[in-house]
Amino acid sequence: MVIQASHGMVHVVPLEYMERENRVVAAFKIDLSEEELTRGIRWAVSMCGRGYSQLGALACTVPFLRRLGLAKNGDKEFICSEFAARFLEEAKGIKLDHMRDDDHVDPAMVEDLIIGLSGEAINAR
Repeated sequence: MVIQASHGMVHVVPLEYMERENRVVAAFKIDLSEEELTRGIRWAVSMCGRGYSQLGALACTVPFLRRLGLAKNGDKEFICSEFAARFLEEAKGIKLDHMRDDDHVDPAMVEDLIIGLSGEAINAR
């Protein structure tokens, strides 16, 4: 099972569905203790049903829109990369305020975060 922010909301889908319906461009193995994994999963499950921020996705890719503060809404809605960063915050018990000033965490920021946490690349782009 995968908990993802896409297709309109945060929701649970089978791994096979996620792999079939999405293009995986990079995969990483992240060392999480059992406690960290449990904490992250509990948080992610509690976010199920929250909205997907289409405006946030747009603002994430257009810097001018970020500066306007478009789609700044905390954990009310997510884009996929923001959801991944928040999962890691909750699981690891760390704060990423420097990445989340305006709710626009892009995929490159998440990749840098994972590498910074000693994430091991499983496949490369």
